[in-house]
Amino acid sequence: MGAVERAPAVRIGVHEGPATVRAGDVFGHTVNIATRVASEAHAGQVLVTPQVLAASKAAQGLKPLSIGTRSFRNVSTPIELFDICHDRQSDKFIDPVCQMLISAEAAVATLKQEGDTLFFSSVECLKRFVEAAGTKP
Repeated sequence: MGAVERAPAVRIGVHEGPATVRAGDVFGHTVNIATRVASEAHAGQVLVTPQVLAASKAAQGLKPLSIGTRSFRNVSTPIELFDICHDRQSDKFIDPVCQMLISAEAAVATLKQEGDTLFFSSVECLKRFVEAAGTKP
């Protein structure tokens, strides 16, 4: 999670391999897998495939955490995914409704739920969360 306040928290999936570039667009099997890996990531998470770890000299400094294997449509074998940012300490949180990145100080509201503290970037997000969960703040 970056230092930008009230920014959308991105989720990233990375795969390594050949791709085709045509008319400024990139496509192919590698891009398909990277997209599917990104869809498995949560907000603020960076997931990579084993090919990325093998291809990256910088991976020596990483402590990748396996999150298990996933099967993807149009991909013949399951792929093990690794979270490469799981061990960083951060004072930023992700609003569970709008997925905005916020600090505890900038949160408009908080809610305790099952031992966790949820941080909300707006009263509207808190309201939507409470309505969807059928709980009271």
